Amino acid sequence: MAIDILEIINKLRKCGFLPTVQRCSYSLDTKTVLGIVGRLGRELNAAFVLDDENRWTYIQLLKWLAGDKTMQAIDPDTGKVVAGRLDAGLYLAGPTGSGKSGALNIMLMLARTFNIQVTLNGEQRCLFWKEVRADEIARNGQLDRYNEAGVLCIQDLGTEPTESVFMGNRFQPVRQLIEHRGDAGGVITLFSSNLPMGSSVLVDRYGDRVASRLREMCNYIELKGKDRRKSR
Repeated sequence: MAIDILEIINKLRKCGFLPTVQRCSYSLDTKTVLGIVGRLGRELNAAFVLDDENRWTYIQLLKWLAGDKTMQAIDPDTGKVVAGRLDAGLYLAGPTGSGKSGALNIMLMLARTFNIQVTLNGEQRCLFWKEVRADEIARNGQLDRYNEAGVLCIQDLGTEPTESVFMGNRFQPVRQLIEHRGDAGGVITLFSSNLPMGSSVLVDRYGDRVASRLREMCNYIELKGKDRRKSR
């Protein structure tokens, strides 16, 4: 009997036995949506402006949101532009005040506005995410609600204490959370951080295993520029 391996894999995915992320494709007019981004940005920060330092990044974020196969990302080792992966999340790096948190907030607002859909492990749902700061995860020590979130946004990765004490035990909650979500599959995780993905500081802080998981889980994108909050 001839066996079609691909057919078997697809059936298992549809039944939810294999972790999957499937993206829907939306037709969004880039010029129009960039205009919306500019307006939303100014609502969050009166000094916000789309310019040569951040326009490419916003275009890639919008393409990721829309499920556009032409989306691009950055190789964290070489800094070269590479093809993006729509079934992966985002790791947005940049200096303090460059607007990383605001950029991801704008993407969330647009996801709600355009009712962007995603299919996780065979279940279609809205591409909305819970947002949490890394230091909040470190403080509360309760990972279940973050482990199981279909889409999760972790802001300011790298600013939290390396270790936490919960019920008398020392552990590394953010590190454990990243490892869990990276191993689980079928979820989407977004990060903002001052630490470049290829930075030795990130490896020293979280270890090789987490650094490897982040590369598998996320498209790496940088948001360059000066501290835009100083212009307020």
